[in-house]
Amino acid sequence: ISAAKIDNSDDIIKILLGYVSERFNELGYNLNDINKHIPAQYMNKYLSLLSEGKVNKKHQKDIINYLITTQFEHSPDELFDLLLSDPKYQVIDNSIVMEIIDKIIRENEKAVEDAKTNPKKIGFLIGKIKSESNGQADLKVATEILKEKLNIN
Repeated sequence: ISAAKIDNSDDIIKILLGYVSERFNELGYNLNDINKHIPAQYMNKYLSLLSEGKVNKKHQKDIINYLITTQFEHSPDELFDLLLSDPKYQVIDNSIVMEIIDKIIRENEKAVEDAKTNPKKIGFLIGKIKSESNGQADLKVATEILKEKLNIN
C-alpha cells in the first residue's frame, strides 16, 4: 500500500475549483487571473507532488493559501523544498505508519477485539493512530492497513 495520491480528475477539480476559488473570492481576486497569483509551473508542481503522495493532503488549504500570497522568488522545486521542510506538510512513510499501527494494536487489545467484532468501532484505533503520528499519517491509508492487519473487510 502506498501513500494516498491524487489520482483522478475529481480530486484536482476539487482543489482548483474548491480551495483556490474559495480563497480567491475571499481576497476579491478574479479566478480568470489565476496565473497572476499562482503561476502555472507552481500549481503544476503542487499537483504533481500531491499525485505522488509527497504532500500531506490535510494541509491543502494552507498550501494553496501560501501559493496565492507568496512572492515567487524561488523556482518551483526550491519553493516546495522549502515549504516541505516543515514537518506538518510532510507525509510520513508507510513503514512508520505500520510501526505505529503495530504499537496501537499491542497496546489496545480490548479495542482491537471490539473492532474485529464490530468494524464500526475501528474509529477509536484510527484516533490513536492520528494522535501517535501527530496528525501526519494519511488516515485513509492507515485505515486500509489497520483493516488488513485486523482482517476486517
